[in-house]
Amino acid sequence: MHLKLDENLPPDAAQLLRVNGFTASTVIEQGLWGVGDPTLAAKCRQNRQVIVTPTWTLRI
Repeated sequence: MHLKLDENLPPDAAQLLRVNGFTASTVIEQGLWGVGDPTLAAKCRQNRQVIVTPTWTLRI
């Protein structure tokens, strides 16, 4: 399972997950900063990634 951390989480969180055995990346690392929720959700579905966000409402 690949975790995709949204822009509202610190990039260090992805590194913390990686050193603990998870596959993780951030939207910032992948040039997706600022894209809308529907676009991000579609990219994650396409790449079989799980979005990790502190936001209560994703607008997809």
